[in-house]
Amino acid sequence: MKRTTLTCFLSGLLVLAACDNAQNLSSTELAQRSAAISSQLARELVSSLSFLEGLESFEALGELFDMLELGGDGGSGGDVPPLPAPMPPEEGGSGMNADEIAAEIEDFLLEQLFAPERLESEQGDLAVFLLDAAWICEAGGDDSGCEPWYCEPGDTLCEQEAQAWVDQCMQDQADEQAQCVSTVSALEIRIELATDGDGVAISLLLGPERLRVLRLGLQPDSVRLDVSLGDVRDALVFVSGVLGEEPIEMPEVFEGRLSISLTRNGEQDFTLEQEIAEAIQVRMHTPDGGAIELEVEAAAPAAMLRIQGLAERIEAGVDANRVQLSLPFGEIFDSGEGALIVDLAGLEAGLELSAGDPVVHLTGLGLGEGTSRVSHDSAELLSVDLLAGDGRHFEAEISADASGMPLVDVSPGVLAQVYVDIGHLDPYLDPGEEEPAPPELCDQTYEIELIPGGDGHTQLLPIEGDDVDPDMLKVVAGGLRLGSTAAESDFEAEAGECIAPAETCPDGAHELIDCLETRACP
Repeated sequence: MKRTTLTCFLSGLLVLAACDNAQNLSSTELAQRSAAISSQLARELVSSLSFLEGLESFEALGELFDMLELGGDGGSGGDVPPLPAPMPPEEGGSGMNADEIAAEIEDFLLEQLFAPERLESEQGDLAVFLLDAAWICEAGGDDSGCEPWYCEPGDTLCEQEAQAWVDQCMQDQADEQAQCVSTVSALEIRIELATDGDGVAISLLLGPERLRVLRLGLQPDSVRLDVSLGDVRDALVFVSGVLGEEPIEMPEVFEGRLSISLTRNGEQDFTLEQEIAEAIQVRMHTPDGGAIELEVEAAAPAAMLRIQGLAERIEAGVDANRVQLSLPFGEIFDSGEGALIVDLAGLEAGLELSAGDPVVHLTGLGLGEGTSRVSHDSAELLSVDLLAGDGRHFEAEISADASGMPLVDVSPGVLAQVYVDIGHLDPYLDPGEEEPAPPELCDQTYEIELIPGGDGHTQLLPIEGDDVDPDMLKVVAGGLRLGSTAAESDFEAEAGECIAPAETCPDGAHELIDCLETRACP
């Protein structure tokens, strides 16, 4: 019995020793592990993105963005910034493929960032690399940008002036390089590598006290970046001192923790998540005695993006909780006291796109579980409340009709209530530069209702083009109602009707509601 116990004890010690040795990686091994994990994740991620470029559904979404003036100067959906896709081809050659991008990352990490000459110390499973200023600033770089201008042959004066300009340009570049080297040397930028299970923990350190600004955790199937606002605060104070500036006035409260993670779920299947791990709180006083306050509730995750390359599918989502911001009113307007308060109840939205599916699916759309408000102290300037169906969320689908215009399908019914009183700000505006608010934006509540049809859906289709004047909005299914406490009556449109500006609008009519009319659709 004793022999068996002793054998187990000794065996356990051997196992622990073996595990400890396995984690005691040299600086070279730590750098190689970092490069291997980074390049492999990059290779698979780029490969999984290749299907996004030709999604049919994104074309309809792009057309809608253009119509809302979110995508440039108008036109086709090509004006919208494209979804992530492999690096575009360079002029005269093909774009970099996944293997080339992975090789570039591996080369940068091994040959540059973690080059042996930058190793400052190593002990056990910990290695520290000091990033020298000459490398960061590219000291002794070329003289590009200092080429002399053209002079006619024999124009001595021109040649002298051109050469004097070149000499001054080169001197300015040398001064900039010297300043850069001096600043970076004082910052003492270090990268710390440490074993972390099967991966590596990478930390950015600043200054002689080695302030830990951020931490990047690399695992074979994930990358996670963690940032503490308290650490950022300390780093900002240090950097301002190095730059020779007046000590920056930091908030009395600067707390919270954020993270961004990329997880490999399977082959060509990645999820990117942004998390507010600890609630953000910022409080500081302004020189005139006012206060700036920001509070953001924790959310895990606050945003996500999932890319499934083999399934040719992309999902995205936002699930932000309450955000409150208070600013001194006098800091925004020339006069006035008190605070401008922004209170956002939340924001939820989901997006689904798939190859072979021409429809953009929007899910769980909502504005939190309460009313969002903008106020001047207790005076409400704007409030928005969203009531959809029996709750506060609705679904929407965007597709292209036969003419290429975006057809928007919403379910279930949606009722948005918006109170606005921008006229409250008129006394604080400069009468010589800013116009007072129009009556339609003064002390009234609007209701925008999408009325579901028999199948529970409302469908809206913009109609525009060279042969359509004016542009119209067609109610394809369900109905639309617009109301205001200041309008004589509600405006309503049913399925099959088109909405357009009225040809004439009587004096005193509500320009946003009474001056709309229904017409036969072209």
